[in-house]
Amino acid sequence: MMMKQMNMQMQLVNPDYQGYPHVGGANEFEKHTGFKYGSDGAIDATAKKNKAAAC
Repeated sequence: MMMKQMNMQMQLVNPDYQGYPHVGGANEFEKHTGFKYGSDGAIDATAKKNKAAAC
C-alpha cells in the first residue's frame, strides 16, 4: 500500500488564549518535530522553516 504525503500549515498561538489542551495539529507538530507547542525551540524551528520556504 502506498501512502500519500500530506502537507499542513499551522500558526503558533499563545497558549494563554487556549481554554483546553491541544490534541490535534499541535500534538502532531510535537510528534514530528520533538518541540513542545509554543516553546522557544518550536518558534525558532518554525521561523527557520518558513524562511527557507520563502526562498
